Amino acid sequence: RPLDTAMARLGVKGAFRQHFLPEGFQSDRTVLLVVHNLDAVDRPEKLNALIALRAALAEQGLDLLVFHHCRNPIPGDLPEINYFDPFFELIQQVQGAALARQVRNHVPQERMSAVTGALYGFYASLNFSPRSWKDCIEQVEDEAQRLFTVLDAVKPRYVLLWHQWNTVMEIGRSLCDSMNLPRAYLHEGMLPKTMTFDPQGMMAEAESVGARLSAPGVEPLPEDQVWLDRADVVIARIRDEALDRKHASAIRVGDVGRKLAEGLGAKLVFYAGINDWHSGNLPETGGKTHSPHYRDTMDGLQALLEIAEQNDWLILFKPHPNLYPAVITSHPRLFTVREGNTIDCIDVADVVVTILSSVSYISMARGKPTVLLGRNTLSGTGAVAEISSREALGAVVTEALSAQGFEQRAAAFRNHVAALLKDHLYHYDPEDTLATRGQSVLAQRLRALAGVDAAAGAKHVMHRKAEAEAWATTWETAE
Repeated sequence: RPLDTAMARLGVKGAFRQHFLPEGFQSDRTVLLVVHNLDAVDRPEKLNALIALRAALAEQGLDLLVFHHCRNPIPGDLPEINYFDPFFELIQQVQGAALARQVRNHVPQERMSAVTGALYGFYASLNFSPRSWKDCIEQVEDEAQRLFTVLDAVKPRYVLLWHQWNTVMEIGRSLCDSMNLPRAYLHEGMLPKTMTFDPQGMMAEAESVGARLSAPGVEPLPEDQVWLDRADVVIARIRDEALDRKHASAIRVGDVGRKLAEGLGAKLVFYAGINDWHSGNLPETGGKTHSPHYRDTMDGLQALLEIAEQNDWLILFKPHPNLYPAVITSHPRLFTVREGNTIDCIDVADVVVTILSSVSYISMARGKPTVLLGRNTLSGTGAVAEISSREALGAVVTEALSAQGFEQRAAAFRNHVAALLKDHLYHYDPEDTLATRGQSVLAQRLRALAGVDAAAGAKHVMHRKAEAEAWATTWETAE
């Protein structure tokens, strides 16, 4: 029993290092990525992006190490600590209650309870028979103990959390903050084929909320024109290639909704649902940041249906593809599409409404008036219509339907996309340069944030200036 022998001879941390860490491992040069399911064969771009990031970090003298929450190993040679490795069960046996106490020193009971409640709510939202509270408590405690063990043994220079709202990442945020480990979020970007890096959070917590190259009514700086030109190219690609962040469904039933609306003499309002438990909207204790006026997707739907008749609307509703709402009430002004193609729904609609879905980016790129009921990174840009209260819903949607001022909103969207491309988005699929900035630029930023040396930050700025000048002369021929 080699693991037991190693534990007896070397102790917990020594055995951990021997079992998991690559030869030449150095804590102060390690970036730890916490991520789920890199084995998905139908979505290789995520793994490809991380392989490219590892190579870029190596050029900066940093090593990428992956704590992988998946029963299957990572394809390829990314250095991996697998969440389901039997070594963690051995550690829990050896350390017992002491390990649980160490975790609780960093994650207070109130925080553990909130994460457990969110896990229970998420399971319930899948319309499965929910796991018991006891099962959810045990899962959260187990995940917290395994992640703490990794952070305590590795002591990485920087931690990347893939996504924000699942139990591992929620606990990871608390552990990193308590253990004084700098961390940031890495995830698919707001635009298709991009990846975002954000030290603050996602959706309404992101540093890119309201990002613009210039304030409304203020001309952008001359040197920023290159980013506006690039935004034009990116928006056109999203529109012309029918790009979406999710894989497109082959089911197209939008025409049915269009004909139903025309038969009623009604405007067609496409309402895109969200994954409430994995977008910050629920639990309600924290959801006010992301959705000040609506408790969840179904609350927003009910609000639309309550005024649909008087405003002569037909609501085309598509729930989030990961969720199966238990009850969708029948209503004469409601047409529900479970598996339909999102872009098809956008194109047939007169207006798009969502609490905070990234569908709002696709709809704006496709020239469709868009209304946010909650908040995401588009908030405050002027690109989309936003509500100030539940009572304002009817008036805001009606104004959006009139398309009044849409040219100004489209210009604001262009300005926002340019700001994202300049400062917040990177390649996702290394083979596709829609985002323009590659993993090499992200690696330089990580080196600067990790404080590896003082010159890295200045090098990052100089590199970006040189890139902008080079891209200005190469985009036309590249496209």
